[in-house]
Amino acid sequence: MRTGTIIERRQDFSAALAPKLEALPNAQRKKIEALAHLLYSACAWEVVKDYGGLDGTQAGEAASWALELILSAISSGETAADATIAAKGDGR
Repeated sequence: MRTGTIIERRQDFSAALAPKLEALPNAQRKKIEALAHLLYSACAWEVVKDYGGLDGTQAGEAASWALELILSAISSGETAADATIAAKGDGR
């Protein structure tokens, strides 16, 4: 990714995800936005395509599906990852 587009890309992702994330604390919003960047990156697409054995279209569909699952979990309140890490005593 070109570093000159990072700020604009962050703003675009934030705006696109805002309707789904507006009720969440800022820290959670930032994590989900970061995951969206990852899922829609060329690197992720290449890994899913090459290592997952999918064609390019399927790799894009898999990224979209993964983000839909994340957003669905948010809507249903299924966001226990932080609690699980904390329970294990990991201070990430």
